[in-house]
Amino acid sequence: MRYEIISSAFIGTQRVVRVKNMETGETIDFTPDTLESNKFPADLQQYIESQMYMINSGETDYDGMLM
Repeated sequence: MRYEIISSAFIGTQRVVRVKNMETGETIDFTPDTLESNKFPADLQQYIESQMYMINSGETDYDGMLM
């Protein structure tokens, strides 16, 4: 898989998601509502759409603990 969700967190009232491109090492921060703006690659959009349940459920939220 090319992308991996690093973390998500609420900043104010918006959830910010951090994703890493595992091939290039690039990290991308965005809010889920900006995902539809077409400024992101189609494969990233598809990956995030497939992971929205995990993101919305809080599974990917950063809680300050390092593993």
